[in-house]
Amino acid sequence: VSFSNSAPRNITLDITSDGGCNSNTSLVFYPLCVLPVTLLSFDAQWNNGYTSLYWETGSETGTDHFELERSTDGITYHTLSSVTYVQGITKYVFSDRAVPGNQSEIYYRLKLVNRDQQFTYSSVKRIKLIHAVNNAPLIWPNPFSNKITISLNDEYSKGNLQCKMFSAAGKLVAVRSFEFRTVKDTVEIDQLNSLPAGFYIIQLVSDSRIIGNYKIIKRNP
Repeated sequence: VSFSNSAPRNITLDITSDGGCNSNTSLVFYPLCVLPVTLLSFDAQWNNGYTSLYWETGSETGTDHFELERSTDGITYHTLSSVTYVQGITKYVFSDRAVPGNQSEIYYRLKLVNRDQQFTYSSVKRIKLIHAVNNAPLIWPNPFSNKITISLNDEYSKGNLQCKMFSAAGKLVAVRSFEFRTVKDTVEIDQLNSLPAGFYIIQLVSDSRIIGNYKIIKRNP
């Protein structure tokens, strides 16, 4: 038996035995309602170059998926990622590794989408980005067209360096590895002319430690 909504229904049953005896009875049918998930907590933490997002739910069912949204002004939000709700799993974590490096603060919120596509939002979490301005590496030119040059300061000038380039949507588009031996070392990343125009995030990792994320702009030649 199926109904178009969850309202109680009066049902009459007519029962006929093999011997021809008839009987009927009435009952009230209450369809089983699927409850949406309960959000117990949602938090965000800055980790010197990226943001960790944590949330915990109750054990109810009914939610289809979660959408993580980010904003630089607290007004206009963009979807970072969609995470499927898994029944029985109550704790989730997501790392935003494409944070714009030129921002002083970032806003996050969690969208809970039910199976019927209705949705609710969590509270907004504001993260203050702590950048080591005096220790920031130099990346130029910005905007760039075909190549960029990277120069580190004294603190990070020696050791292995990995450079990751992400698109505005968070997609990894390039990875390069280098070794810095002296303070004056610089490296160039070239052959970037095939990338579409727009802004990108450069993430620098020195000996497995994230130095930071930096916004650069690609322009057409």
